[in-house]
Amino acid sequence: MNDSYSHNEADMFDRSEPRVFSVSEITRIIKGVLEDNFSQVIVEGEISNYKLYGPSGHHYFSLKDAGATISAVMWKANATSLKFKLEAGMKIRAFGSLALYEPRGQYQLNIRRIEPLGVGELEVAFRQLYERLETEGVFSDERKQRLPAYPLTIGIVTSPSSAAIRDMINVFTRRNPLQKLIIYPAAVQGKGAEFEIERGIDYFNTRSDVDLIITGRGGGSLEDLWRFNTETVVRAIERSAKPVVTGVGHEIDWTLADFVSDYRAPTPSAAAEIVAWEAARVRDGVADVVDEMAESLQGLVADGRDELSELLSRGVFADPYQIVQRREQELDHQSRRFALASVNSLRVKQNALVMLAQRLDGLSPLKTLSRGYAVARASVVESLDSGDVIRDAAQLRKDDEIEVIFDKGLARTKVISISERHFGSAE
Repeated sequence: MNDSYSHNEADMFDRSEPRVFSVSEITRIIKGVLEDNFSQVIVEGEISNYKLYGPSGHHYFSLKDAGATISAVMWKANATSLKFKLEAGMKIRAFGSLALYEPRGQYQLNIRRIEPLGVGELEVAFRQLYERLETEGVFSDERKQRLPAYPLTIGIVTSPSSAAIRDMINVFTRRNPLQKLIIYPAAVQGKGAEFEIERGIDYFNTRSDVDLIITGRGGGSLEDLWRFNTETVVRAIERSAKPVVTGVGHEIDWTLADFVSDYRAPTPSAAAEIVAWEAARVRDGVADVVDEMAESLQGLVADGRDELSELLSRGVFADPYQIVQRREQELDHQSRRFALASVNSLRVKQNALVMLAQRLDGLSPLKTLSRGYAVARASVVESLDSGDVIRDAAQLRKDDEIEVIFDKGLARTKVISISERHFGSAE
């Protein structure tokens, strides 16, 4: 411990008369003791009362164990190096120094670096981000796209100088040299590499000729593969309209990019094997299909030839004019039937018309007059208008003038007498 304060400040406590200190003086002495003697400490404990103060970006919390609690703070400048989120209940190892917050006379731990206890900080960061993205549904199978069966143009996002790209090129050259490869050079390790990977994926989404995207790298430590565990790369793969195949590290390595990709290959070479369809096999398959189609067409032609021969052997083809003659004869027969039916129908209508005319003639008032009857109508009659037909003698009075219409001619007369005899009734 640093005991530079012991001769000067300690003398203050050896006087026979106790010295009176101000609050600021005693606080300043304690501050010097703490900061001089605890400038580098490592403290283990559990986080509680955690709070991230938004405006400043500083982290405030307490570290506790079964017997005590100490206030702690991690300033924003130091917190930018954190690869995981601090959470209440998390057990950590904190590296920092003790300091005194003079306005409150409260000592606290100023933390420069934090390690989670039990697991590494990258494992914690991996778990935290995985759980959050899993809750959002980013890794769900429903959002994954089907890989095209025969992609022609492949976009590859990786380091152009890596062994991984050489292995992939060898696979494509061996299996299908007809496929076109476009390489977007991107760092796959180190600070900022995730943004280069993101730009590569976004770039290939702007090209209409690219059918599929591969991204990945060779094996390495968790730190080496970490850029494929960043949210930046995960989000780029998630929003890609083109199917994405990942091949990161070795078969035992799993990254968050693998979980979100449309297909996860265990290695970069395996990714190429999956995407590179064998041109020779497809060519052989096409040849087999062509042979089957040719054989099928030959069979159809043979069947058609036999059917045509059978049709040509029928009598109708031997003398096709027979059909025309038969149809002409049928047409003549139908024409005669139609003419006869028309004549009969006209005759029936004529007879009906004659009968109706005779009935109308019998009902004609002129016909009645020709049989000796006459019609009387008013000329000067008090109770009737001139011209009204007289149907009842009771309508008349003596000296009324009436007109009598005969079959031939008209007579005007005056009523002399009226009789109420009813000629239609029996007496």
